[in-house]
Amino acid sequence: MDHFITFIVGLLNKDHTIGLARCPRTGKDNIHRSLDIRTPTSFDNFYFRNLLKNKGLLHSDQELVNIASTDSLVKNYAADSSRFFKQFSKSMIKMGNIKPLTGNSGEIRINCRKIVLSQRQHWRLKEPQAFIRRSFTAVCSFQAKGQLSPGYYSSTCPQALPIVKAGVTAAIKNETRIGASLLRLHFHDCFVNGCDGSVLLDDNSTFIGEKTAVANNNSARGFNVVDNIKAQLEKACPRVVSCADILAIAARDSVVQLGGPSWKVLLGRRDSTTASRSAANTSIPQPTFNLSALISSFSAQGLSIKDLVILSGSHNIGLARCTSFRSHIYNDSDIDPSFANSLRKICPRSGNDNVLAPLDRQTPTRFDSLYYGNLLGKKGLLHSDQELFNGNSSTDYLVKSYAANTKLFFKEFAKSMIKMGNIKPLTEILGKSESTAGKQIEEHVFIPARKYKKQV
Repeated sequence: MDHFITFIVGLLNKDHTIGLARCPRTGKDNIHRSLDIRTPTSFDNFYFRNLLKNKGLLHSDQELVNIASTDSLVKNYAADSSRFFKQFSKSMIKMGNIKPLTGNSGEIRINCRKIVLSQRQHWRLKEPQAFIRRSFTAVCSFQAKGQLSPGYYSSTCPQALPIVKAGVTAAIKNETRIGASLLRLHFHDCFVNGCDGSVLLDDNSTFIGEKTAVANNNSARGFNVVDNIKAQLEKACPRVVSCADILAIAARDSVVQLGGPSWKVLLGRRDSTTASRSAANTSIPQPTFNLSALISSFSAQGLSIKDLVILSGSHNIGLARCTSFRSHIYNDSDIDPSFANSLRKICPRSGNDNVLAPLDRQTPTRFDSLYYGNLLGKKGLLHSDQELFNGNSSTDYLVKSYAANTKLFFKEFAKSMIKMGNIKPLTEILGKSESTAGKQIEEHVFIPARKYKKQV
């Protein structure tokens, strides 16, 4: 009984600690009044305090203190906001589990305002169609409960990992910088609607892709390497290994090849059938971001402040264009003067936008932790880099820790890369395994569930 009442109170409070109510009498029906006059736009526990003072706006609100079974709960939540927050979370989860449609029930709507098929149309499906529909649902249901796995291709394409590694090794041997470029491609892919290979897609008649987004235009590289790897995989295992997984594996192999840590890449992603330049412009962090904007950008992807500092450590390899650091070297005060002066020689206030400078001058082609030492010395190349350490920020202690302990940085970097690689991946028939990484496949193919049996 107590849990049920808590649930009811939580539901009422969900609406009534914030928001407005309309005038209930005749005339001026749409005049609004705050449900909680004290903090109408802040979610807190003042609603319960109002009830104790007989200041509940609605009759149904004030009723909660007029019966013994709920009166004690109102008093408890009025006195303890942390307890209210804890119980509110539980009740919201409970409410969200009220008779959900799953499995063969309901449908997936194309437009949330319209059903796809009427119930009668569902019944009129011919038996072969019904079989395919049931099979399709079975595959979706299986994957919804499954997860990415490092052994996903162990049976369907055991050559996958060696082929990707060979392609990455050859590419880095030819041009060391390409390792950083492949790592960056994976990062930029994951930050736009999840790790789905959308960054690789060329523009077509239905969308403008991500290659010309601000963060990628004349900057994103490594597409030819991915194409070459994909071509080899198609010869060995046609239509099995996704482009999204190639990016995830290539990022890991690039880090290892340049002296960094290794980790088990979780696999089983599918490829997106669309891309969005506007989403890329909105979602990918910019080099001009301050710490607050960086934290917000990473938080939107489910990544923590710690992940932000760790993944920014990938800037210990690679190069950046003058246009990315110009503002930092001319306008910021948190930069070593001699460091700024040396950069001004190659990056004037105007022009030379594409002149390159190493993100880490000391070891630009080796994956290590010297990036953090640079920040301590106010020698971060990008404004967004130096924002992680200013002597008085919430991330200073993390920068100091990784600057002093490379082993710790490597360990945490591997964890954060796995976490980033798990951002909203498309799985099973929710996406496609593209036979050409940069092209969208037009035909829709029913894929047998057995082909994508989860590997242990």
